[in-house]
Amino acid sequence: MANWIDVGEVGEVPDGEIKVFTAEQDSVVVCRVEGQLHAAANVCPHAGMPIGTGTLQGCVLTCPFHGYAYNITDGRNVDFADDVPLSVVPVRETDGRIEVEIED
Repeated sequence: MANWIDVGEVGEVPDGEIKVFTAEQDSVVVCRVEGQLHAAANVCPHAGMPIGTGTLQGCVLTCPFHGYAYNITDGRNVDFADDVPLSVVPVRETDGRIEVEIED
């Protein structure tokens, strides 16, 4: 079963920015691209390092450790099409709050 978890205020993630939140025991990275929120597990699938301290250019989130780059909208690796994708997480805005959906 999935649960929607409140992680913070909408204003904490301006357009073009990245913010790391904790949702229960999970670390998630939330980005805003062209006004739309996107979220993913804060784990680069390449080597298991936190991706939330990386850079965001448009919809591309780049890991600061090895430079692997992922499309935050769908998780796919932009350089290696067959590589393991970033684990995207459903996200929504509710009453000025950011909520992410986490599996139990």
